Amino acid sequence: MKCPFCGKEYSKKVCMIHMRSCKKIEKELKDYTVKELKEMCKEKGIKGYSKLNEKDLIALIEGDK
Repeated sequence: MKCPFCGKEYSKKVCMIHMRSCKKIEKELKDYTVKELKEMCKEKGIKGYSKLNEKDLIALIEGDK
């Protein structure tokens, strides 16, 4: 699994822990592609994202924080 913030590869469990403490500057959600936003939803266990557009994906991710 690749950290969406720094791009390093980790096992899924380690990456989820790493993402919480990643020291790299997080990109704004609007800077991610739809594909990357959908991958974030998948990794967070969010359901119902597959047919959403960029704006709705961002709202869904922000609502999950």
